Amino acid sequence: MKRFLVMLAALAMATATALNAAVAVGENLIINGNFDAEQTDFPAFWSRSSPTLVSYARTGGPGGSQPAVVLHSDEKAATTVSLRQQGLGLVAGETYRLSAKIRTKGFESPHGGIVVHNDGWVSDIGFKNLPADSDWTPMTRQFTLFPSRGKEYGLAIFATHMRGELHVADIKLEAVSPGALAGSSSQMAMATAPRLVPLEPLLQRIPASRPELTLGVFGNLPVAAAQAECLIGVDAGRPAQVLPLDGSRVRADLAGLAIGDYTLTATLRRTDTGATILQTTFPISIIDVPAVDRTGHRPLNTLVTEVLAATVKADPAAQAFTFTNPRLGWVFIALNTTRTATGP
Repeated sequence: MKRFLVMLAALAMATATALNAAVAVGENLIINGNFDAEQTDFPAFWSRSSPTLVSYARTGGPGGSQPAVVLHSDEKAATTVSLRQQGLGLVAGETYRLSAKIRTKGFESPHGGIVVHNDGWVSDIGFKNLPADSDWTPMTRQFTLFPSRGKEYGLAIFATHMRGELHVADIKLEAVSPGALAGSSSQMAMATAPRLVPLEPLLQRIPASRPELTLGVFGNLPVAAAQAECLIGVDAGRPAQVLPLDGSRVRADLAGLAIGDYTLTATLRRTDTGATILQTTFPISIIDVPAVDRTGHRPLNTLVTEVLAATVKADPAAQAFTFTNPRLGWVFIALNTTRTATGP
């Protein structure tokens, strides 16, 4: 009977903790820790020190399918590179778990890694002393958090006087202890903020034969979709289009634009007051998409197509091979040799 009462008490405590928790068990306190970017150039909610030294690889993560970010060294001089997310509301003295997947190539840095730090970066904890060369490696660390002014913390991927490359994917920070679950601030308010995301076609490959762009409306609008509209303007001296929201979609008509590069401005506003909800810009390109000769193409699966299979002659003279690429993406080139054994 006593054991049963103890189990009931433990269950009641766990239930109370879950009901009072500000964040859920397993919830990622890092916003966009998997580095999704849709069609934008870089993942939202992250601040990088340099667009040239911190790049984005949509399929460069583990398995060749997950997104990843890459910190590069400056070829001219060793420098400090960083990718950061600020404003994490955490609780000092409570337990958290940090995890990430990393890959390194010729990486050197006297001070670098992936850390949670306090206000002013007086203290930090996380993954340091990273290997110079490694394939994708999962890393996990559970720790008790140090104090910070105003309960505010940040996460940094950084390297000072860096050489080589540091690849990072799938970052997660979880509250573990009851106090961490109850006192941490969820960042979902940032994730649910209204935003416009280009869906199709690719911004830099809008065909002149079908000049239109579909945008998705994500997040929580302050009014119903029927009480909002979208203004689409292009820097070509033409009047802006006023478009209703078709559910969570906006389809912009770009007919009449000549082949070239433009800046498209999209503004969401209320229909009753005309007040702006959000405004954003996208670089777009209208192009003449050539017909693709798929002769000789052999689909290997839904994602991969063999575009060329040719024989290389045993001749020291230069040989040329051409192929058509049906879509943007990586092109893998392999040379397979077959040696015939000779001799006795």
